[in-house]
Amino acid sequence: ADWANPFTTIQLLFINLVTDSLPAIALGFENPEKNIMKNPPRNPEESILAGGTIRSVIVRGVIIGLVTILAQYIGMQTSPQLGTAMAFATLTLSRIIQTFASRSNSETIFSLGFTSNKYALGAVILCLIMFSMTLLPFMRDIFSIPEIFNLNNLLISFVLAISASLLMEGSKIIYDRFFKGKSSIKNSKALIERASTCLLLKEEFKRYSSGVRIFDNSISFSIYSSSISSWDRVKSFK
Repeated sequence: ADWANPFTTIQLLFINLVTDSLPAIALGFENPEKNIMKNPPRNPEESILAGGTIRSVIVRGVIIGLVTILAQYIGMQTSPQLGTAMAFATLTLSRIIQTFASRSNSETIFSLGFTSNKYALGAVILCLIMFSMTLLPFMRDIFSIPEIFNLNNLLISFVLAISASLLMEGSKIIYDRFFKGKSSIKNSKALIERASTCLLLKEEFKRYSSGVRIFDNSISFSIYSSSISSWDRVKSFK
């Protein structure tokens, strides 16, 4: 209850406009993952958040939330204003640096390489430059950053932000080692069931098609027989 509001309106606008624009565009230029063809086909009935997406969103959100709260707690040991500034710095830096972790839901940045997507690297650098502008003396009042926010506080925010991204990458390794196999088996079973259903429908369609052809042939033969009989009667009448 004694905690100050962690963000001002200007800070929230800056976080949304900076960390959600350039990095998102840069991620659109990401190369396909190396082992993508080894994955089973995606179930068309699944949600758009399936396939590990919702797991990644929750894990990253929880991690960033925790380091932001920790940053504010550390700053509030000095003053509420410093707590707000450290929360703003940590959240902004965490969301910028997590661009690297967001490049893949399964592969870590160390396997992908920092320079394999130059657009993502450029976006991170530009965002860091824009964040550094908020620390200029004539910009501090606008972003509610007090003068006591110094290099040590910025370093703490950087360490927390980098730690958040490392935890995200660690969660990928843990999931890949202990849970990915179970998920693949489940998806494979679902695909086998769908394939069996398709085969049954195919057989039923064949039977139906055969029945239709037999029915059509019977009708054609009946019409032909009737025509012959009618022609014979006409000839006998003559």
